[in-house]
Amino acid sequence: TEGVAGNNLFVVDRSKTTAAAIRNSQVRAFADSAAVGSTALVARIGNDFTLAKLIGKSTEIDSINCNIFVVTAGRSAADSIIGQLNSGATTFEALSQNPDVAQPQADVKLSLTDPQLAQFKKALSDAPAGRYFMPDTLNPQNVLVVRVNSRQNPVTVYDLATIEYRAEPSNATINRLQASLQAFLNANTTAAEFNKNAADSGYTAIPATVSPSTPQIGRLNDTRGAVNWAMNAKKGAVSPIFGDEATGRFLAVALDDIYDDYVPANDPQTRAYLAEEVRNDKKAQKLISDYQGKASDLAGYAQIMNSRIDSVMVNFSQFSIYTPALGGPEMIAEVSCSEPGKLTGPVKTDNGVVVFNVVNVDNNGRPYSFDESATLFQRTRGAAALGNQIAAILLGKRKVENNILKFFRD
Repeated sequence: TEGVAGNNLFVVDRSKTTAAAIRNSQVRAFADSAAVGSTALVARIGNDFTLAKLIGKSTEIDSINCNIFVVTAGRSAADSIIGQLNSGATTFEALSQNPDVAQPQADVKLSLTDPQLAQFKKALSDAPAGRYFMPDTLNPQNVLVVRVNSRQNPVTVYDLATIEYRAEPSNATINRLQASLQAFLNANTTAAEFNKNAADSGYTAIPATVSPSTPQIGRLNDTRGAVNWAMNAKKGAVSPIFGDEATGRFLAVALDDIYDDYVPANDPQTRAYLAEEVRNDKKAQKLISDYQGKASDLAGYAQIMNSRIDSVMVNFSQFSIYTPALGGPEMIAEVSCSEPGKLTGPVKTDNGVVVFNVVNVDNNGRPYSFDESATLFQRTRGAAALGNQIAAILLGKRKVENNILKFFRD
């Protein structure tokens, strides 16, 4: 630790502590398992590194319970008060009335591994329990008086050093990265070239949709400038480099398309979503065709569908059965329209084909509650709903000019 203590890039700490007092779980696990003298990289999160070394290990009394107070009148007065307390001539509670006593505290827990108690550690460790004494034998004024009430059983104490370090790129690295990205942009001046060649050049082209009110691109902070550029660029254009070493990134943007009012089906992300929906519909149609009428009960369908029979409670306020992977609103709707005891299916759900029958139908069984119904109305149709929609209500059919982009840019 001495070798890096003067370097402000490193945060150095050395302490004697117990496992329970180590907050970092990875450092605690290292201390519990490592041999004395071992060093390890115990954590890395992004560019942040935590290193640890177990310098020593011992079994010690970690903490004590004690009564403490300060005698402001000097050592002779402290000797007198200590004699009275130890002989029973006075009590600790009576000290609050003594003008020479300050800060009386009972049942105080002190950690003997606390560096601030290092000078008193031996005295507090060796003193007999139940007797008042002065652990500081040199201080003539404001004398500390202590009585050890009890000591915790000995525990393992670790002499542990940790170093935290953030790896920052050098100026040479930053300049090289910026020059490489600029060379890529010089060679790929259209959005089509940008998307086609990004991966081969070591970059990731991430799709994103922005509008004048978009504060940033994706989840990248400090990217409003790139949004502003996109709002004023032409289709197919490629941006200059945004960002610097302060933001921690370099960013370039290619404008694939411009939509006036809505995102059309030919947008790549929208098209991919729709294609998945269509594929699922086609798969469901094929499965329904294959299984329709091939069995007369759930056991038969379970066998030919290589599935299992399960049961579930359904109420019609829920969005899905189990998880969206099984059945969404379509499945709930099918259940609500099915007759008890009648085999239904195969029917399409969100991500599958299901055969089911309704075993039993129960009413809610709850008595009408005016207060509950009034609260529900208040939230969905009453004053609370009105408050949530007041801006739209006041706006009505009037058109509003969107100045958000100008606001951000200015």
